[in-house]
Amino acid sequence: MMKLTISFIAAIVLFTSCKQYEKAPSGMRYIITHGTGNEKNIQHGEFVKFNVEYKLKSNDSILRSTYDTLPLYFPVDTAHLGSYTLTEIFLQCRKGDKIEFLVNIDSLVAMNKMRLNDVFKSKDIILGRAEILEVFTTSEFINADLRKELEKQQNKRYKK
Repeated sequence: MMKLTISFIAAIVLFTSCKQYEKAPSGMRYIITHGTGNEKNIQHGEFVKFNVEYKLKSNDSILRSTYDTLPLYFPVDTAHLGSYTLTEIFLQCRKGDKIEFLVNIDSLVAMNKMRLNDVFKSKDIILGRAEILEVFTTSEFINADLRKELEKQQNKRYKK
């Protein structure tokens, strides 16, 4: 019985220690869970199609989500990846990857990217999650995919 208890506790410690957040150069914390089947990281000059959701940790309210709407498309330009944003870590991602990230409100305020207000309060955190849906090499592929996505959205509206 004692061996079973110790094994159980060791398994819990091992499981919880696996979820270690890494730090981006700006200090933003993130975890990338790599999908299967694609071993090639996103490259400079490619375009990323992804879903993203932002929630406030303090009250679990969703600030923005694209999971039920049109996904976002982003050109990967190493000179303009942003700081303290999801785009900062795109070069480490692949098609099918899922990303969790934490954005500290106080850090955004210190970087002059936002001001405290009734929604965004000191010591709060924005919990983000994203999923890389597709990676494109040309804008023609994006345009074709975007047309399909817009058609899907229209069909959703008509079914309601």
